[in-house]
Amino acid sequence: MLQLKNPALYGLVLASSLLLTGCSDSDSDSGSDQGLPPVQGQQVMTLDATSQTDWVYLNLITGQVLDAEAAANSTDWHLAARRMDIKLNSGASGPGQVRAALVANQNHLYDQQNQPIESQFLGMSANSELYLLDGPFSEPNSRSWVSEQVSNTFGMDWADYNHANGLYTANNQNGWILRSASGDAYAKMRMTALDFPTRAGQGIQSFAFDFYVQKPGESNFSTTPITWNGGALNNGSLCFSFVNGAEVACTGNHWDLQIGFEGRDFFLRTNSGPNGEGQAGSFGPFAWSDQATFVKAGDVPPRPGFAADTTSGIFGQHSWYAYGVGGGHQLWPNYRVYLIDTDGSNAEAPRYALQVIGYYNDAGQSGHMMLRYQEAPMQD
Repeated sequence: MLQLKNPALYGLVLASSLLLTGCSDSDSDSGSDQGLPPVQGQQVMTLDATSQTDWVYLNLITGQVLDAEAAANSTDWHLAARRMDIKLNSGASGPGQVRAALVANQNHLYDQQNQPIESQFLGMSANSELYLLDGPFSEPNSRSWVSEQVSNTFGMDWADYNHANGLYTANNQNGWILRSASGDAYAKMRMTALDFPTRAGQGIQSFAFDFYVQKPGESNFSTTPITWNGGALNNGSLCFSFVNGAEVACTGNHWDLQIGFEGRDFFLRTNSGPNGEGQAGSFGPFAWSDQATFVKAGDVPPRPGFAADTTSGIFGQHSWYAYGVGGGHQLWPNYRVYLIDTDGSNAEAPRYALQVIGYYNDAGQSGHMMLRYQEAPMQD
């Protein structure tokens, strides 16, 4: 194993047990290991990610934990945790250049329907999966490296792409229900037109959305839509307020829906989370042929309900856990290994092989995320 650049971090162990079920000390019980042996050059530490709202930030190089105030607009952190979520300092999540790739996928733990195989999880422990960190690892290709991006219910389900001619057109077969930035109005929405010839180098030529609006104090969606007919957009974004029925500036809480084309990103966003100051959110997608099911905003099921935009990266694409293995409501680590590049713009920046190996403390309380990582040896 390679040595960490800071020898003072050898043997730093902030937690020593993985009590995942609270009922067994067996080395093969859902990864429960009492007293992980220290390994030179490796860090094992627990982040207090118990808050529902606040992130806890970690500098992988120094082992320092930062609070939100210290981490704001800072490149001094690489990874942050909140409950079971993990984000990296890049893209939509921070000003850094941290990126990650999956280098041990653990696909044998899941069946063809991507459901966890109970016997596989029962047969694992943090000790048994330690070898996965050793490498050496092949250099990921450019598409395997993932930085943080805005994530929401839209994905790309609102547009269709023709690989033959490079043309984006509207997918009018899907719909969503939106909550306004003010949080007290709603709209049933779909894209009805889009002309975006990506190979012409001229950006978006035109687009259109229909909104069936339920304004504050109203009990149902309107039966006649408000239409947003958008013009050319070569780079940047445009925003719309369906409450006011007008295109507006993409500032404050004045806008509800945003369409943008920036660099290689083509997106829809709501005024929520990392995008704005509003209380917007979205539910969907649903088949537009079923849109009559939604007469009013109250027809949206409480679960999943309206989702605010958030950020997502490698841990959103490839989760570190399986849920409810063998019944119950526990999270079980799958011991996937993530290659964390602390600065993708600097070839000399340290890289770490990282596993999440626990989520519960000795009392069985959730949100105590245990990480294990070491510098990653790469193949010549």
